[in-house]
Amino acid sequence: MDKSLKQLAVLYADVSGSTRLYEQYGDAIARTDLALCIDILRDIARGLSGETLKTIGDEIMVAFAEPVKAALCATEMQASLRRSGEEGRFKMGVLHIKIGWHYGAVAWRDNDLIGEAPITAQQIIKLAKADEILTSRQAVDTLPPPLFPDIHPLEKVPAHAWPGALSISKMPWDRTREETQ
Repeated sequence: MDKSLKQLAVLYADVSGSTRLYEQYGDAIARTDLALCIDILRDIARGLSGETLKTIGDEIMVAFAEPVKAALCATEMQASLRRSGEEGRFKMGVLHIKIGWHYGAVAWRDNDLIGEAPITAQQIIKLAKADEILTSRQAVDTLPPPLFPDIHPLEKVPAHAWPGALSISKMPWDRTREETQ
């Protein structure tokens, strides 16, 4: 990742209900399936010029120079995991993830990404539910509307990275099925 960039899109993807999966399927199966899941997410991000900065258990943090690639990555991550589950790649069936991402200011402290973008992306993912992609209004404003016509405002919450409100938007990703609410 080019450490001279002052703004990046930061995306977090987290497997929903992983504690329950360990309890239901046992450590060996859960660990194997979750590792495969993270590998799939990492490969999708890499294919869209994203750099995986870290994985923490069942969560992945990815940075993108171009916000449109973060948006495309988020939708492809959701669709690909659903397909992988339906094709029987996971012993636990279909895995569900939640995604939160933001485009904003960043800085580096050694190899750790810090600043508004990672703080805000982390705040956003905590609001997401299984099968959801949530992002900020700032990120939405960088995207070409024809490519993502169905993004809609969801709520405003107090921002953790600046004084004032953070406007959260939802990115629908599956036009053929009902998303988990």
